[in-house]
Amino acid sequence: MSAPVSRKSRTKHTNNDFDLAIWFSFAHHRGHGESGEGGIRTPDTVARIRHFQCRSFSHSDTSPEHSRGFAPGEGKGYRLDPALSASISTIPRPSGLSSHFQAMPRRPKNHRPDLNGVLVVDKPLGVTSAAVCRRVRRITGGAKVGHAGTLDPLATGVLVVCLGEATKRVPELMAGEKGYLAEVDLSAFSTTDDMEGDPTPVEVSPGSEPGRGDVERVCAAFVGEIMQTPPVFSAIKMGGRSAYKLARAGEAPEMKARPALIHAIEVLAYEWPVVTIDVRCAKGTYIRSLARDIGVKLGTGGRLQSLRRTRVGPYTIDDAIALEEIPENPPLV
Repeated sequence: MSAPVSRKSRTKHTNNDFDLAIWFSFAHHRGHGESGEGGIRTPDTVARIRHFQCRSFSHSDTSPEHSRGFAPGEGKGYRLDPALSASISTIPRPSGLSSHFQAMPRRPKNHRPDLNGVLVVDKPLGVTSAAVCRRVRRITGGAKVGHAGTLDPLATGVLVVCLGEATKRVPELMAGEKGYLAEVDLSAFSTTDDMEGDPTPVEVSPGSEPGRGDVERVCAAFVGEIMQTPPVFSAIKMGGRSAYKLARAGEAPEMKARPALIHAIEVLAYEWPVVTIDVRCAKGTYIRSLARDIGVKLGTGGRLQSLRRTRVGPYTIDDAIALEEIPENPPLV
């Protein structure tokens, strides 16, 4: 007679097979095919099980009506019947399902419950927003951290980092008005709509460059609610995959125009081929797309040369602290 399985072992075993438990429960209660009998007969339930690897499963409910397809296992509970297990394991996984049924990673514990508030960071060039959050968590000794809106690695400026209970405010802060200081190069387009991609120079004959008045008039045309086509190299999902991953794989994702709201554009400086603009806009506006579209309207090139975020909601660059200067007990607002 085999030794009984401890509660700890059964718990670990059940957690490892939790995804299969979800599927089998669905198949049991919803899996009625054309014949009206229970089982894994509908396309929906078959598609669900194709994602999962077949593993043994401890069933917590020992009542007979919940045990179809299960065989008695060691200790309390049931295991998935070996015959059914073998048949399931031969069903191939369909493409596109794996990303939707991954087990959720365990969230790190909050080791600094005393830190609750907003930290405004002046993100440096070349650093991702996620890397800033990881560094803040490390500096503070394990505080709960999240940011209110991604800032591209090639951009600098305001990154709102929420700590502790303030992470609940992330959706609210992300919906706030954004402010940007952007330099636009009118001499070329690029594959990424910024300086990182392959450039396509645009020939502009000497003396025919647009004047400042032309630039101001074109910029004013973009104020208000507009339709904007996002850059190909963006994180927008296309069929479950990020557009930039498709582009890097050599595919050409078709980006659809979407509404964007721009509150104001002010031309601060202009000396051919670079124009400096101050932009106030709503969530979801791509400044790279704006730079490209300004060039198209002017009949020149258009790519983003530099970008600095100056405002997110009520927080401005004046509230920001440099990443390398963040102390263990940072000043929260």
